[in-house]
Amino acid sequence: MEIFSYWFMFPVAVAIAAIAMFFGVGGAVLFSPFFAIALSLRIDIAIALGILIEVAGFSSGFIGFAKKGMVNFHLGSRILPLTTLFAIVGALIGKNLPGQVLEFGLALLLFLLAAAFLHKESGITPSNTPLHPHDSPEAIRRLRYDYWRDFRQNPWLFISSSFGGLMVGLVSAGLGELNGYNFVKKLGMGPALAAGTSVFVIAVTALTASIFNISYFSTASSSDIDTIVRIALFAIPGVIIGAQAGIILARKIEREKVSFILPWFLAILGVLTVMKIF
Repeated sequence: MEIFSYWFMFPVAVAIAAIAMFFGVGGAVLFSPFFAIALSLRIDIAIALGILIEVAGFSSGFIGFAKKGMVNFHLGSRILPLTTLFAIVGALIGKNLPGQVLEFGLALLLFLLAAAFLHKESGITPSNTPLHPHDSPEAIRRLRYDYWRDFRQNPWLFISSSFGGLMVGLVSAGLGELNGYNFVKKLGMGPALAAGTSVFVIAVTALTASIFNISYFSTASSSDIDTIVRIALFAIPGVIIGAQAGIILARKIEREKVSFILPWFLAILGVLTVMKIF
């Protein structure tokens, strides 16, 4: 009954996906260190598996958020061309780097994200229409494709999103965390709308990176493929359920009241990843 050897991944995936969806961060930032540390998977497999599972969870989450009108498609469509392109570039680079370099990069990312979420900014006014500098719905529709106008309004958003896409392909995480920081702290979006929009961008970007990884691992050893399939068999149903649980939590709990938990949790994962390297 070797197929059931990773049965415990179902409850683990439910918990991780719920946490990731609640905070609007990429689930892979939690899954990849877990696979590398707790399951001792080779780092390239841990990263690819984290992205693959993230696709399932965030696709489920996107559907839930979209049904409730908590996705800003205008904002998402602006940054997706860059995030998907750089995700492929990152995945290509990652396949040619030593495993320890990828592990160090993942640990560094975790520390940077923890520091970013601990940093507080003032003077932010919540808004439901970031990147909509026009007053009427007619004006918004008329200028919907004015990409350059939106870029000039907030170039840092586009530059950091490109870097986030690169990090998704390289170490499986980074985009959702940057989105959470940019959408809430830079653009002043409400937490639920920020989470829904971030989930939309992550789902499409992770799907692009996964398609690249699947084509790469199609030539891998049968043992690697067998490990990926046995873990995904239990983790994917778990993240689908966990994603919906995270959406419910996002509507019932004020994220600001528990936001201090995430950066310390990321820092702990970073320390454990560094300990694994050495």
